Amino acid sequence: MTQAPFTTLILMWIIFAVVHSGLASGPVARNVGTRLGKYYRPLYSLAVLIVLLILIHYHYVATGTIFWHPHWVVKIIAAVLVLAAFAAIVVSLWKHALNYSGLATLLGMETSDDFERDGLHTYVRHPMYTGVLFLFWGVFIGYPYRNNLVSAVCFTLYCFIAIYFLERKLMAQYGEDYKVYRLRVPMLLPFI
Repeated sequence: MTQAPFTTLILMWIIFAVVHSGLASGPVARNVGTRLGKYYRPLYSLAVLIVLLILIHYHYVATGTIFWHPHWVVKIIAAVLVLAAFAAIVVSLWKHALNYSGLATLLGMETSDDFERDGLHTYVRHPMYTGVLFLFWGVFIGYPYRNNLVSAVCFTLYCFIAIYFLERKLMAQYGEDYKVYRLRVPMLLPFI
């Protein structure tokens, strides 16, 4: 039976999924975005950040028991995964943070609506999701506590659901160009 902290952790993942994907979905973004104008994206980003911080808090509250004590070789593999994850996340945030957060619009900077085909997008269509997947599973492999497994599984499930809707949105937005790109570049894992 799942203990209360893990139930809360799973609930926080569901809330995060609803806020992150629900507020970015086409109908919600169009309706609320029309009313809020250039303030929609920064307010959306702030809401996601607040929910993420609460989620991180519950993640650490629900530490739980350790499943096994990993060998040092396993810890090295986990460290490589986590370092690769941080690299992908930092590169993605560095390149897109101002645009995706809405700060570029608020600051009057030019933004581009073209989909990416260079950099990490040459290897995977969704490098940020790839990085976060590597992060969660790397942390779990190195520190196999119950909370790390719950978060890794929850994010993995959320990742595939979110990407399904994101792919539909990108296909509608970019059409044939994105269809060709999809055939050439894998969704999450390079070389697969």
